Amino acid sequence: MNILTVALPIRQRARLIGRLKEHTVVPVANGKEAVEWLKAGNTAALIVYFETEEDPLVALASLLPHNAKSRVLFCAKEGHNADFQKQLVSRLRVTAILHAPVDPDELVRRASIELDTKVPTLETRVEASSAIPKALLPVWLKHQETNRERVDTLITVCQEENPSEEWIDAGRRAAHQLAGSLGTFGLATASLLARDAERLVTQFAQLTDEQRLRLEKVVHALQLQLADPQLKLPDLENEAPKGSMLIFSIDSEWAAQFAQASKEAGFQPLLTDDPAGARRVFGLEHPDKVVLDLGDLGQEGMVLVHDLSGQGQGLVALLDPPGNNSLIACKTLTKPAANADILAALEHSEAAEKTAPRRILAVDDDPIVLETLTALLQALNIEVHCLQDPLTFWEQLAAVDPELVMLDVDLPYVGGVELCRAMRSEPKYFDIPVIFLSAYNDTETVHRVFTAGADDYVFKPIIGPELITRTRNRLRRARLAQPSLPDAAKRNDKRPDVSIFVQDDDLSRELFKQWSGQGLVVEKLTQSGAPLIERLTGPVETRPRVVLLDVLATNDVLQAFEGLGVNNYCEVWVRGDLTEEEIGWVYEWGLAGYLPQSLPAEIIGRRLARAAT
Repeated sequence: MNILTVALPIRQRARLIGRLKEHTVVPVANGKEAVEWLKAGNTAALIVYFETEEDPLVALASLLPHNAKSRVLFCAKEGHNADFQKQLVSRLRVTAILHAPVDPDELVRRASIELDTKVPTLETRVEASSAIPKALLPVWLKHQETNRERVDTLITVCQEENPSEEWIDAGRRAAHQLAGSLGTFGLATASLLARDAERLVTQFAQLTDEQRLRLEKVVHALQLQLADPQLKLPDLENEAPKGSMLIFSIDSEWAAQFAQASKEAGFQPLLTDDPAGARRVFGLEHPDKVVLDLGDLGQEGMVLVHDLSGQGQGLVALLDPPGNNSLIACKTLTKPAANADILAALEHSEAAEKTAPRRILAVDDDPIVLETLTALLQALNIEVHCLQDPLTFWEQLAAVDPELVMLDVDLPYVGGVELCRAMRSEPKYFDIPVIFLSAYNDTETVHRVFTAGADDYVFKPIIGPELITRTRNRLRRARLAQPSLPDAAKRNDKRPDVSIFVQDDDLSRELFKQWSGQGLVVEKLTQSGAPLIERLTGPVETRPRVVLLDVLATNDVLQAFEGLGVNNYCEVWVRGDLTEEEIGWVYEWGLAGYLPQSLPAEIIGRRLARAAT
């Protein structure tokens, strides 16, 4: 059987050729060439269409009359709204949508399902290389039965000839929740299968016999995955009776020899040479002891100590001579320090005095997501208050008085977007940061949540390090913003409230007008590159409090801000039209947040005015 690929890149095409040896892969450059190939009397069991500059709806519509029985896989170069995707599925026979960058192995798996061809499965490869993090294992074990019940719901839907609307809705929600929770536990392939199940159940009444058979196969695969998640967790009890130790150092030779000393002393060493990596390991593994070789990290080192201290672990920081420890809030030793002295300092150091826990209100109708949040965030001295019923949101909001709210987009009865919009209209709750958690990654949904006043958006399945980083950033900025600064007219410093580098002149004028009317001091930046870095790394007393930058105009310097300490003294927001991956980079670089290019000036102005004052 033929597989017709339209504009598919060589990497993905080569994987199809290598893995699906029983089939012939026929490449064409565009929709026009595909039509000509089909008109010549050729047929294809499967069409793989990779989105290019041509209109995909028009191109696909022109193909189908010439090959009525073929199935279609659509590879999207960007997120599309729901209407677009519905047209693909209902009108153009698209049975699966993959998003760029398209994983070649996932493309093969999808194609094999459509062609009913056996190939080496990806489940073993994925799961064997990604055990469930230790912090999440208790949650996984506790809720195995819940996930089995969700699969049972899907089985019931499959077995019914004409299931009721109530059963279809229950099946759709069960598949949706499975996709989020399985992905969170690292079962990436199972999460994708659950997404397939959700789409097929939603359209159950219109499914062909072949599509129903496919749904049954998907549900059976989910059964098998839940029965055998292939967890490979090391038994460290005998090897490390004293628990684990996080060791951070850019000196790999010293780190290796101290790791061996710590192992001999009864600890399981966890090594990293990257500050971001140290935060990830700390959040996921909950080490019992922490050793930070700060060297000459300066301000970045102090920020790292701030992030990892005050949470109950014994922590020792090593400093280069002369060893000025006046600003370090933990036990310190001056380098070089003997291994025995470091271990003794850890053994005799009192756990850092805990500060009052930070409070988060998390709203999601999936209990596994809520317990996952609790398991991931408890090591950060964060008290997570969980709410499944959004109808009681306002009562819980008043009772908890949270410093941060996490909302799911898809809640029963009242959506998370509406709750966020209502919070922003209430003076009492206007300033509380809001992070959305959702499996939806289409442009329309992202636009909706930011327009409603969201501060951040984390895509499901939840990735532990990403969630920890986003949460920590929001809470730290919220604390730095309290108490509120006095009005600009009463300040005696020279810091602008807001500095902007925006290429849209109309937007720039509108923002100046808004902020000036509120009494804020506004500065217009005109150059990127070295002049921008020089402006934002000058004397602290003259740096702007909040910065707004067009991402396309300043992309050459954004990544450098974290290392230069810019983000420790001012909030840097970027504006643009970014992909999900690029949005992730914004937060990895330590920037304050992302504002979609489509947001109106009123929303941008209100958001940054709140940050500046």
